[in-house]
Amino acid sequence: MGVKVLFSLLEDYSQIYQDISFRDSKLVVDGSNLAYHLYLASNLDQNHSGEYLAFQALIKAFFKNLANCKILPNVVMDAGSCASDIKLHTIMDRHGGRLQRAQRAALTGRRMKILPPYALSVFEQTLSHMEVPLAKCFGEADCQLAALASEWCCPVLSTDSDFYIYDLPAGLLSLKHFQWDVVETSRAGSYIPCKRYTTSSFCTFFNIKSQLLPLFASLAGNDYVNWAQ
Repeated sequence: MGVKVLFSLLEDYSQIYQDISFRDSKLVVDGSNLAYHLYLASNLDQNHSGEYLAFQALIKAFFKNLANCKILPNVVMDAGSCASDIKLHTIMDRHGGRLQRAQRAALTGRRMKILPPYALSVFEQTLSHMEVPLAKCFGEADCQLAALASEWCCPVLSTDSDFYIYDLPAGLLSLKHFQWDVVETSRAGSYIPCKRYTTSSFCTFFNIKSQLLPLFASLAGNDYVNWAQ
């Protein structure tokens, strides 16, 4: 679901983010989130079964640019359903929302942020062909993503606002501010301009204790708190 209240707050206080030149690093990538972002942020067809060859080209361009900046991506994706029914209501709400958007798209012809049926398969197959490391988790991948990022001391790349709660040593790189298609060059080499978020910067800016951050999550009913329960 994401921490919508916290996400909206950060959009109003962009100075919490730190501008960085990202290069020469490992990167833990929220694969499902990236696939949705790449497809829906483009002008590719959403209402007539999809444009898979164009999507494949977009995926290749993204990971080639990472390689040009010596960024080593490790992609983690959700797979299947969790054995617990803790998130059943969330899953049902999401499916209901997709059905409503599909109906509106069929009636109006408008783009309703609908991912074509085979887009995730194309994403996974393209990563396999490019030999990009990919792991699939049983259920939600958020906790595994955070664990890997903590172990490797590298950022997580995602637009999922749940990660604004995790205390990630190297922070979060939001896809919204990750300019992967604007690779720049300096004396140190090629890099991707982006913005980094850390819980410490948030707590310092608002002068609050880090222990209070989960309070925002509990108010929003996000996945972080649901998992912890």
